Amino acid sequence: MSRQVRSTPKVQWQSNKDGSRNAFISASQVSSSQLKEYLDSNYPGGYSVQLKRDKFKITIVETSMGQLI
Repeated sequence: MSRQVRSTPKVQWQSNKDGSRNAFISASQVSSSQLKEYLDSNYPGGYSVQLKRDKFKITIVETSMGQLI
């Protein structure tokens, strides 16, 4: 049996004026299903994802309590 070892994807962060944050991840480092599974478990309902060129752009929004969800 062969075992695939994936390294942690490199993420670039950007803060927005409205308090949300953007994360940029190369699409070659993570699959869309892996990304969705991670975001659903860590930021349920608090994110949006766009695929532009070869990068995922994930926007994570804040709750009304001022915490990132």
